[in-house]
Amino acid sequence: MAWRHRDRRLHSRIELSCPLEVADSRGRELFRIRTANVSNGGLYLESPISNLPEDGVPDEVQLRLSIPRSTPNTFMLEDFATAARIVRSEPLAEGDAAGIAMQFVRPLALNLP
Repeated sequence: MAWRHRDRRLHSRIELSCPLEVADSRGRELFRIRTANVSNGGLYLESPISNLPEDGVPDEVQLRLSIPRSTPNTFMLEDFATAARIVRSEPLAEGDAAGIAMQFVRPLALNLP
């Protein structure tokens, strides 16, 4: 019998590299990075472990996410601010990097393709 993995996500992900600022609950910046993928419900990033705070990333963080927007004549970044929970954090195969999955406290209307 073949097992089929059923995706439990409510929101479709899109591979998208966006500027991201991560801060603690008091607004102190923890680190800046780019996303690997984004959905209306959350995001995933990969970071060198050396870029992460020495005492780890708190379970809930404040995010400032900049989504690229373009038209035939313009390019801009649309900013979104939200709180998010860390749902998964794991070392990657290289050993010196970590993958972090975050779920937005409230889904965003990012209008992704």
